[in-house]
Amino acid sequence: MSKKPPSQKEKPKTVVIPPSQELNVDVDLRRLHEACGALGDYILPFSKRIKLELQRVRDGEQPDVPTVPLFLYSEIPYNEVKLLFSGILSSYPFLREIQLHHCAVGDDGMLIIVEFIRSYRPTPDRNPFGIQRLEVPGCLIGPAGAKHIGKLLSENDTITRCVLDFNPLGDAGAQAIANGVRWNGSLEELSLQYCKIGSSGADALAEGVLRGSNVRIFSLRGNPLGPEGIKYIGLALGIGNRIESIDIADTRFAVSSQAVEALCQGAGSSSSLTCVDMDLNVVTPEAASLIAAVIQKNKRLVQFRVNERMDSNQFLMIQNALEQNGRCTKKKKRTKS
Repeated sequence: MSKKPPSQKEKPKTVVIPPSQELNVDVDLRRLHEACGALGDYILPFSKRIKLELQRVRDGEQPDVPTVPLFLYSEIPYNEVKLLFSGILSSYPFLREIQLHHCAVGDDGMLIIVEFIRSYRPTPDRNPFGIQRLEVPGCLIGPAGAKHIGKLLSENDTITRCVLDFNPLGDAGAQAIANGVRWNGSLEELSLQYCKIGSSGADALAEGVLRGSNVRIFSLRGNPLGPEGIKYIGLALGIGNRIESIDIADTRFAVSSQAVEALCQGAGSSSSLTCVDMDLNVVTPEAASLIAAVIQKNKRLVQFRVNERMDSNQFLMIQNALEQNGRCTKKKKRTKS
């Protein structure tokens, strides 16, 4: 009579506790949602997102920590800027993105936000990143506010994207931002569209951003840089080795053949640049020839936007050069793989 093999004890199942439960995320979300009740109607979009995230955590649909951005898009009174950033958000550990679009916080409000970011130090288990994105377009920020932001950037090592579009920074504000960015190692995207920056501001940004920073994507769209400003940009493009994409559309320079030549010389010498946008600038026949030549010279250039309202033959010449570069890039990728 055969003996039965000894029964093996079943291995205990490993219980995996999701981060949202382990860190009691629901407690932080509930506190934040309740605190938002003391603020004005402008906070409602964010408050609703927090309430939804809280319900998802309670229902087991959100196993990870929350990543809800602070996205607001209407005017915030100064006293509530202070209450929101100096009080309510300081104890919430999961904030990574601040997006205040046309909230009219002004220079004084910007100082409060800067002080919040400077002191925001959540524990690494809850938020090892800190504030990574700062977007304050159309918030009435002038040179004084830009000085606050520049000082923050000179000290900060978490922000990777900064958007200051549609603020009256002027040349003084551009100088302040440039001074801060040159000492920053984390910032990769910087947008200063329609900020009333002229040639002297372009000079400062060329030195601080294009030559001396890690910024890869940079936009100066809509600023009256003029021919002199573009000359500074062109010279810096040929020296810096980080910038990959630059937007200088609608900057009032292309009627100057010298400015276009300086830009093309810099783009042709760049070891990192792949995309240029100079749309909404007048492109003369001479400028079109220079652009086509630089695209043929620098095979890394795969995007070079120009105003479509130009001679069709010259436009096609530029597009054909870009297509050729694109095919070369794809061929290199296939060879590597």
